[in-house]
Amino acid sequence: MYHRDKREIVEHFNSIAGQRLAWKRRNRYYYTDQTRYFRFLVPEGSAILELGCGTGDLLGALRPRRAVGIDFSEEMLKIAKKQYPDLEFHNADIESLEYWGDSFDFIIMSDVIGHLQDIEETFRIVKPFCRADTRLIISYYNFLWEPVLKLGEILGLKMPQQHQNWLSTEDIGNLLSLADFQIVKTESRLLIPKKIPLLSVFVNRYMGMLPGIHKL
Repeated sequence: MYHRDKREIVEHFNSIAGQRLAWKRRNRYYYTDQTRYFRFLVPEGSAILELGCGTGDLLGALRPRRAVGIDFSEEMLKIAKKQYPDLEFHNADIESLEYWGDSFDFIIMSDVIGHLQDIEETFRIVKPFCRADTRLIISYYNFLWEPVLKLGEILGLKMPQQHQNWLSTEDIGNLLSLADFQIVKTESRLLIPKKIPLLSVFVNRYMGMLPGIHKL
């Protein structure tokens, strides 16, 4: 049973599930870059657990040996199961996920931790699914861009989302350490998530790596 705030989040994602693929097409530049980078990090043929898998597109693109996707939105998972019938999907809340005895090569939390109500506890719940060589990959946007993202929602350029936690890279790192994870590396990338001919590639590939600017 979810308490009120969690129910509202679940209902929100159920309500937008039918629009999810259309929003991804509208923001193809961002999602293509995200998929390309995850494919660089995760070798084909890996065993992958994705927490907050949505419609399953990232999981399917990684060409796993075994893939398990967890999401609390039944409507998102209906789409995922239809698109990727060979993958394994389960409707569950990752903040109360029960360990079922498996471990994975990679565990992915892509753009999901901002929706969690107890991030440290969720990391502790994830820990039993890890071996010593398991890699937990977390992606999240820089909270300094929150006003710009909200403007994008108002202008119809971004899928509407509810309020999320504001977390810096340091905040996430501290929570991981408290849950007994070792941080291997952190990266800052993709300063411009929309395709602007010539400008996006130049800024993201070169300017975005400059000292100071990469903090954005």
